[in-house]
Amino acid sequence: MEWEVPQMVARALVLALVPMGTWFPQGAGFAGRESFLFPHGVEAPVSDGPRSSADEGVPPGCFPEIDEASGRAFDGGADSWFGRLGSGLITEGGTWVIADPGRMGIHFIHSTETHRLVGRRGDGPGEFRILTGLWEEEDGAVSVLDMVTGRMTRMDRTGELLDSSRLVAEPGTVLGLMGPAPGGGIVAQRNLTRHGQPGVGLYRDSLEIVVERDGRAARVVGPLPGSDRFLEGFPIFPTPFGLRVTYRVLSGGRLLIAPGDRPELRIMDLATGTETVVPVPLESRPVTRDLRDALSRAAQTDSLPWTADLVDRWLSRGDLPTSTPVHGPAHVDRSGWIWVQEPPVPGAPARYLVLDREGHVHQRITLPAQVRAHGAPFIDADDSHALFRAEDELGTPFLLVLDRRCASE
Repeated sequence: MEWEVPQMVARALVLALVPMGTWFPQGAGFAGRESFLFPHGVEAPVSDGPRSSADEGVPPGCFPEIDEASGRAFDGGADSWFGRLGSGLITEGGTWVIADPGRMGIHFIHSTETHRLVGRRGDGPGEFRILTGLWEEEDGAVSVLDMVTGRMTRMDRTGELLDSSRLVAEPGTVLGLMGPAPGGGIVAQRNLTRHGQPGVGLYRDSLEIVVERDGRAARVVGPLPGSDRFLEGFPIFPTPFGLRVTYRVLSGGRLLIAPGDRPELRIMDLATGTETVVPVPLESRPVTRDLRDALSRAAQTDSLPWTADLVDRWLSRGDLPTSTPVHGPAHVDRSGWIWVQEPPVPGAPARYLVLDREGHVHQRITLPAQVRAHGAPFIDADDSHALFRAEDELGTPFLLVLDRRCASE
């Protein structure tokens, strides 16, 4: 099934990016709308939206956010070390939580009705230096880790600060927050030896997995073997070595390790440290490391029965391009559909594949030519909308909201 987002609809979906607190006058080329981005720490109702979807020649109901308040867009900031939006999630309650490295803050967007930016640059509670590791806890709290200070901050779904504490690892050594640990606590990843400065350094022969409870290191796994590897989710720059190590915390206190240089997956029991090795027979197939990496990241949920047999059947399907790498991470939504992005082609629109668990292509989605998307989208709680992190032709980052129910007709 092929679905393409009309160009004029995309123009109504995006919001021009200038510093927060700036008005966009009519005639700016975005469906003649007037919109307002709210200053730091201010929560306010969204202003009047753009013209209706019917005015844009789209059947009513296909893009309900157009009629209200889609087009969430944030400036990465001139001093952004990354230059684009950071990690994010959509909570069980439907709140979009997006890290903004440029402003050292977290965006909380609830039901497209309120928008709040919390946090500022600094080393204290509620302050950030380099944001990494954003995730939702079982009680609904949102946790974020600062890589420089080693401080973990917990907020509720509205952005209110709950508590803030430092991890066991010394400041400057923590790479990311991975998820909840069995029996309570958290699982974090850190390096033992740093080469260079945070954000631009190379980390080699030094990765550990740290399970922490109550400010104490309950278990340390590592150092992990291998050298010159970049930890997935830590966006320094494209790896010049072509090697990646992917980690994912699964339910039941298990850790998935996907080495980038070996055709295997390792599942570790965090309570005992024992490992199970699952061979991935990909070497005989014309498949690049990027595709293997994307497939391994699809194992982020236990709803996907991840076995070597499944991988073999998946890659042997004629409707899944096995000779072409998949770009960026895979995402498994709550309904079990697997989202992957096809490799970007200069000057061509971004294309996405939606696969079932057996690897059949359920849907192909083509974004407008002027939109450059980054990786798999976020899917909201009821699987109805996809939230893409993207850039326009000028490199300006924004969020693109698409109604999937329209795409499946």
